[in-house]
Amino acid sequence: MDYNMEVISSAAKQIAEMFKSILMSQQQSRPGVYTIAQIETYMREALRQIGLQALGQFLSAMQTTPESEIACTCGGTLR
Repeated sequence: MDYNMEVISSAAKQIAEMFKSILMSQQQSRPGVYTIAQIETYMREALRQIGLQALGQFLSAMQTTPESEIACTCGGTLR
């Protein structure tokens, strides 16, 4: 699948700004130090949730249902 790097860069900037805003508001209500690992964990979970919603919206908009399994050239089944 080809990706438009301009679109990805724009989305990354928007997500970074969203996290910056969230972190700043949390710092005001609960002062403390956040480690890079904590921020990464929070970002990964949020991105997972975004991915789940995006996938659901994409699949709902499709005219057909994608196959969950397809035959492989090796004779097996891809899932």
